[in-house]
Amino acid sequence: MKLIHLLCIFLIYSTITTAQTQEIYSALTVKDTLKQSANSVIRDENTEVIIDAIDKMTIKLSRVITVFNNSGLKQVGAYVHYDDATKIKDLDFYVYNLVGEEVEHFKKRDFKDQSAVSNGTLYSDNRVYYFDYKPKSYPVTVKFEYELKTENTAFIRPFFPLDRYFQSVEKSTYKIVNNTPIKLRYQTQNFERFSIEQISDFHFKATDMPAIKSEAYSPSFQSFVPSVKFGLNEFNLEGVKGKANNWKEFGLWRYNNLLKGNDQLPKQLETQVKNLVADATSTKEKARLIYNFMQDNSRYISVQLGIGGWRPMPAKDVFDKKYGDCKALTNYTMALLKSVGIKSNYCVVYSGSNQRDIDPDFFSMQGDHVILQVEDQDEDYWLECTSQTKPFNFLGTFTDNRKVLAIDDTGGKIIQTPSYINDYNLQNSTANISFNGLDMDAEIEINSHGTQYDRKAGLDRVEDRIVQRYYKNYWGNLNRLSITSYNFSNNKDDVVFTEDVKLNAEKYLKKFGNDVILEVNPFNQKSFSAKDYKNRSNPFEIERGYKDVDEYIYNLGNYKASDLPDNISIKSKFGDYELNFQLTDKNILIVKRSIEIKKNKFQKSDYKEFTAFLDDISRSDQTKIILN
Repeated sequence: MKLIHLLCIFLIYSTITTAQTQEIYSALTVKDTLKQSANSVIRDENTEVIIDAIDKMTIKLSRVITVFNNSGLKQVGAYVHYDDATKIKDLDFYVYNLVGEEVEHFKKRDFKDQSAVSNGTLYSDNRVYYFDYKPKSYPVTVKFEYELKTENTAFIRPFFPLDRYFQSVEKSTYKIVNNTPIKLRYQTQNFERFSIEQISDFHFKATDMPAIKSEAYSPSFQSFVPSVKFGLNEFNLEGVKGKANNWKEFGLWRYNNLLKGNDQLPKQLETQVKNLVADATSTKEKARLIYNFMQDNSRYISVQLGIGGWRPMPAKDVFDKKYGDCKALTNYTMALLKSVGIKSNYCVVYSGSNQRDIDPDFFSMQGDHVILQVEDQDEDYWLECTSQTKPFNFLGTFTDNRKVLAIDDTGGKIIQTPSYINDYNLQNSTANISFNGLDMDAEIEINSHGTQYDRKAGLDRVEDRIVQRYYKNYWGNLNRLSITSYNFSNNKDDVVFTEDVKLNAEKYLKKFGNDVILEVNPFNQKSFSAKDYKNRSNPFEIERGYKDVDEYIYNLGNYKASDLPDNISIKSKFGDYELNFQLTDKNILIVKRSIEIKKNKFQKSDYKEFTAFLDDISRSDQTKIILN
């Protein structure tokens, strides 16, 4: 009788457990709050990291995700990277029907295995397994599981329960088991607004996190979602052991183990470089000559093989082969500068147009790119060594205004790259305009600086059809546009890109009865993509800012402008706008326009005022004058 009672309890418990387990696989049980703005929802994600030695780490991941549409399918993330130091043990992909019953199971042999790098990479052992699943209908629930073992403990993946827009989270856990005496550190960020439980020092649980919508002018996603970073004070990187307690010691380890000894140059090259700078009288002039020499005599090719993914190719090999990756070319340039007595620092950075810092408060393997800082008495110079065309001391938007790890033989330190903000990013244009009937003929000169230079430089290196297409898109407000001629000047010394363009636009003037309508701003009308949100969720940011100054000189010919509009002035905390009109006694209409959008960070409560400011500018840019 007692046995029967125990059996009944076991059956009841098993039934309840099975029902609860099946519930996370059923698309019918997703909470309404997690469906809002979501293309997919993570139902149950579990990551476990087990550290057994300085060079032995196991990572286990199980992710159950319900997908609502094609966009959600791209969020499944059914892939895992590996290389010679990382081995995939288990790899599975399951599919469940609407009520949570398993209908398909795919194993490692069903996954595709391919190189994880682009064609621009010469050597790499980085590969990826991925599963490309196409469901017959939505919603569908899938589970992705893997287990991998790696020798590299310099990287411990962070916990990002929310790692993309339009995906919600029902439950996500992350746990590290450290079976070594090595100190393990962690740092939390942005927990305040989210439901996250810290079960222990290295065990976290996130629940019921609604999807976040992508909104115009939002700061980078990682800057406001919750995360946890982890790091060991003793670690292994591709067979190289390391130990550090701060950024200074970490930088010294990188220098001694990854950089030291790679700066030797052939004697004939040292002589050539010394002759190159013999007549130069300043550090800046010498550094510029050497940077130009490096650009003219080498090219970028990625190398990501073992420790070679972190240790630069020796400088003498770069000279012999005439190529290298960001590490090799930066180290090579550093060696060239050193040969004439100029000190420079190897700087690790996060690259990309979205500015991201190396975390100054948490030392670890961070960054995805390397640049060079040249020291001088009065100022420092910054070099992007992977580019054959970038001006000296100009980084552009790829690595501007962010914290980087600078490394030399004394260790590491966090420093800031130059920022290009507001009126530094100037575009100045002057146009002389005349009319033949209703058609417009114009000659316009545009000078672009700062990030606006960065956007334009390169036009002088592309073929005619691309230039023609660029202008027809850029001046999309002009119907029947014909570019009759153009000339470009790329002044790298002053970082100014100049465009001289002659064009014709048919029927630019619009005739209504006896009146002819002239839109006063033909070449720089702003149409901002600032969507109006009833309930904005995120703060917003103008990351760099810019300024445009335009002067349009109209020879009105037989036309007369009887009444000019009032001058327009708009000022706000977001920027300034001016539009002024002048009619000379020679029937010349001069329109002067300026707009400055200022870098800053703002609360979401400011967004309505911001869109009103942009709308006022857009309306002003469409100001018209009646001619007769």
